[in-house]
Amino acid sequence: PYVSIFFGGWQWCYYGLFAFFVTGRSGFLILVQSNALGAMLGSFYIFTFFRNCGDKQTQGSLQTYLTVVSSLVLVQASALAVLPSDRALFLSGLVASFCSFLGALSMLVTVPAVLSSENSRSIPGPLVT
Repeated sequence: PYVSIFFGGWQWCYYGLFAFFVTGRSGFLILVQSNALGAMLGSFYIFTFFRNCGDKQTQGSLQTYLTVVSSLVLVQASALAVLPSDRALFLSGLVASFCSFLGALSMLVTVPAVLSSENSRSIPGPLVT
């Protein structure tokens, strides 16, 4: 969920700024204001986690997630280079919306383990409550 918070925050900030520049409507800047703190704190968390995590398997999982994030950034940069700005903006909005949806679903990743072990300790309580 923390990679989701990190990427979702930056993605919505990017979309808000991009939409502001394309449309000239200042209402899109609320997306930047409302997501900037999550983007910065998510970045801090990912950086701190990566520096202090000693488990190679967990570091590998983080690197896999960050590779997916990098791929999405590359797709959007490519779209910005080859598509008209309104189409690139639409794609950016789709990516932001899809990532928010996946972020909400990321809370459910531990449900199979909870059901098989009949123990709910793996559910991230502060994020769910």
